[in-house]
Amino acid sequence: MFEVYKARDGWRWRLKAVNGRIVAVGEAYTRERDAIRSLNAVRAAAKEAVKPVLTAEMLVAGGEYLLGQYPKTMVSERA
Repeated sequence: MFEVYKARDGWRWRLKAVNGRIVAVGEAYTRERDAIRSLNAVRAAAKEAVKPVLTAEMLVAGGEYLLGQYPKTMVSERA
């Protein structure tokens, strides 16, 4: 979940994982709208950064995806 907040040094954004841990923080901006623009740029880039690829471990005999089971390794390719 992305959040925009007022810090001591200006407006910042942060990305929190599902468990509440902060996994990324943006630089300080003097205006809130600039922090929001930065957040939106990161969000857009993240959507295009990595696309998952099905691995042999994700497939069953019939070629169907095994929902709810995750492979030991994930193969990905750059967009």
